[in-house]
Amino acid sequence: MSEFELEQKEWIGYHSYLIILLSIFRFISLFNITYTTLILPQIAASFNIPSATIAWIFSIIGIGVLVSVFIRRLPDVWGRKPTLLVIGIINITCICIAALMTNLILHIIFRLLSGIFAVNTSNIIVAEEMPARFRGRVSGIIVSIGMSSAMLASYLVTCNIVRMWRYYYLIVDIPAMIIFGILWLKMKETRRFMFEKDKLKEKKGSIFGIFQRKYLRILILVSSILFMSQYIYSSGIKRYFTIFLFEEKGFNPFSYGLWQPFRNDAFIGILSALSFIGSIIGYWLSGYFADRFGRKLTIYVATAVHLVAQLIFIFGLTELEFILSLFFINLTFAVFHTCILVFSVEFWPTEQRSTASGWIFVFSSIAGVFGNIIVYFLASSYGWGFTFLILTILPILLIIITVFIPETKQRVVEEILQTEIEQKFK
Repeated sequence: MSEFELEQKEWIGYHSYLIILLSIFRFISLFNITYTTLILPQIAASFNIPSATIAWIFSIIGIGVLVSVFIRRLPDVWGRKPTLLVIGIINITCICIAALMTNLILHIIFRLLSGIFAVNTSNIIVAEEMPARFRGRVSGIIVSIGMSSAMLASYLVTCNIVRMWRYYYLIVDIPAMIIFGILWLKMKETRRFMFEKDKLKEKKGSIFGIFQRKYLRILILVSSILFMSQYIYSSGIKRYFTIFLFEEKGFNPFSYGLWQPFRNDAFIGILSALSFIGSIIGYWLSGYFADRFGRKLTIYVATAVHLVAQLIFIFGLTELEFILSLFFINLTFAVFHTCILVFSVEFWPTEQRSTASGWIFVFSSIAGVFGNIIVYFLASSYGWGFTFLILTILPILLIIITVFIPETKQRVVEEILQTEIEQKFK
């Protein structure tokens, strides 16, 4: 069997099983991300620190993601199947322990450790197992189903959140991980990894192998657009909208009275739920758009609409403006972010696919580390609205850089490697 015969031509039952398995994995990880975003004010209050300091703390925690490149090499060494389970268990264990810590330093340490093992191999498995014409669609479906966890997170914010925020991590994560572990038993190692397994022993690939000259251009371009996307998420409205509404738009987490019937944390829960419906729809549509119209055109349109929605949210005055703009911020981010993640695994050989996507993610995660530091100083000095306004330059840069990346719509990964890397390097 040649490497070009590894491509699955037709949809089979095992592909549907993989969607279910990987969707549960994404459900757990996206719940932890979304829930943490929604309870930032409660986390700050629990440790008796100013809200702006949260940005500084998450910069420290983000260092763990930078170290994760060594963990991201493991799928190329051990295989996709065992790595998926091992890193998932370690990641969830660290998150649950961090949630129970009442000491801020210990909380930060275990959060940092969880970041080191926050490795998503879903897109790698999709790239290697799914037929090319469905690759974008499947990636979107998996994240869309996983993003339904945001609805659960939004609901939990309204349920005695001041006292219970620590325990909701355990209540959701532990049962979900047990279900995932049971279903994981049926998973097979990917066909492409098995085909390359014996060769990998001979090649003895290096964690730095992806820095060969022929890969550098694509590596830099894809890293740059994911950097912009990560910056938009980790340092912008999607993460800090609750603090912005409370501190600058007249919302009050302790006001349930007659004078402010909507501007309280109950409304924040409703706002979050409605906006995350946008995320679910966006992730679901992202793959269809990516496979139908191409990754690049989808990124252009979604990012442009995202920019407009950001401006409406920043300058909005009414609850309806906040609802609609946050809805489209979440929807459009889901669309272009999914397309970028698909790009991140499509250009590399099997023996370097996880390592390459790992380096791309590590480079892009610098946005979270330094971005939160910048946000901390800007928000402390000039306020959240001004900070968000400065960050609106990021979608513009994302569109510009995407222009220089080759289109990969419905192309087999081996063919992409041959035409866009091997032949062009010659």
